[in-house]
Amino acid sequence: MNSLRPALRQLHPYSLRPETARVRLNRNESPFDWPQEWKQALLERVQERAWNRYPEFVPRSLVSALARRWNWPEEGIAVGNGSNELLQALILATLEPGRSVLTVEPTFVLYALQARVAGAQVLIETLGTDLRYDAVHLGERLRATGATVLFLCSPNNPTGSWIDPDDIAELARRAPDTLIVIDEAYGEFAKRTVLELRPRPTNLAVLKTFSKAGSLAGLRIGYLCASREIVRAVVQVKMPYSVNFFSMLAAERAIEGRELLEQQVKILISERERLRTAMESMTGVRVYPSQANFLLFEVDDAQRVFRALLDNEVLVRDVSGGHPILSRSLRVTIGRPEENDLFLGALRQTMEEK
Repeated sequence: MNSLRPALRQLHPYSLRPETARVRLNRNESPFDWPQEWKQALLERVQERAWNRYPEFVPRSLVSALARRWNWPEEGIAVGNGSNELLQALILATLEPGRSVLTVEPTFVLYALQARVAGAQVLIETLGTDLRYDAVHLGERLRATGATVLFLCSPNNPTGSWIDPDDIAELARRAPDTLIVIDEAYGEFAKRTVLELRPRPTNLAVLKTFSKAGSLAGLRIGYLCASREIVRAVVQVKMPYSVNFFSMLAAERAIEGRELLEQQVKILISERERLRTAMESMTGVRVYPSQANFLLFEVDDAQRVFRALLDNEVLVRDVSGGHPILSRSLRVTIGRPEENDLFLGALRQTMEEK
């Protein structure tokens, strides 16, 4: 079929293997579903709405709630069908043939994939020692390349590494003509958020989501915080009416109930450190520090360990084929304490059978 773009044949689509298990720790979702009373209250609010009418073109109520939550100007906030839609809109608004994007790998594959779809040149840096960000080296590379956009995931998926917001502010200051995009999908699990920076760099765009800490992965809603100019450009290229009113109302409820959600985040952070300590004690396992709701760990034979865990009804994410640095790596999402215990037991047994 000649109408399809030839360049797409060279790209590998984002995909997920279809395995399932009793304990699923492979998608970085929150293990905590919403309380039943929250769901019931949301359903009552939804029933009051006319389903034959489009949602608000600009969800003012949700935008206002987000502005209050982060002390951010309303005109600097855009809402999307998951943060991935806003990522795509940012790429459409900034990248084209002749422009370049700089990113650091291994990381979320959609940054490079979508940039290539837009026809932009993709420049790659590699994470430094212990899979950490090297802000000084990154700044030097950014100045040398003059990249149009810098994409950073912080905390980074799949490594869990984090770049200090003060370092991000310095990158933005030293490269004023580069748009610095920070994906904070896992930001609630980290020490600080870039949204707290004062003064705010004007060339900074921050992607956030309700899918992780907000326990709303099934409803697909995220948001962008940036300057008025950047948001205006994103809205120009983003599909209209892309977020349904059910998801909007759910996001508002999540903001209203964030005290409970923050307690759940604290539990997951505590469990993350408990798992890391336990895994560090196992022979043949190297686990990396994380500021996210998952842990990256290395074993001698990632494929064997993945299958052994699956045979024990524990599903983790096999990332060993994603990047040469990750050739021995698996990633486990932090679950409920009982799920984490089952994972630890299965991993310990697998490593002892080596």
